[in-house]
Amino acid sequence: MDKDEARAILQEHINHWKQLSYEELRSRLERKNGEVIEVKGPSGTDYCLEMEVRWETRPGEAIRVLGSIDDGGLASLLPISADFIVYPEGRKSN
Repeated sequence: MDKDEARAILQEHINHWKQLSYEELRSRLERKNGEVIEVKGPSGTDYCLEMEVRWETRPGEAIRVLGSIDDGGLASLLPISADFIVYPEGRKSN
């Protein structure tokens, strides 16, 4: 797995999700298994990208968005990951 390529793909998706509002992210909390998509990198490598939305501590408070990416090989045991937190007032961390 090309770690730089995988990080760039993951960061692109994280940046997209950071554009979503608190309410849009809150509506995605009902998807218990997150969202999994297959992505082809510029090198032709196929990656599995998973995005998950969960409450940071208690329902109604901050939401944590987690993303992870791997190529399905041994890297799937320790995928590259990134996350950020969105607060009800719209402030985002990370």
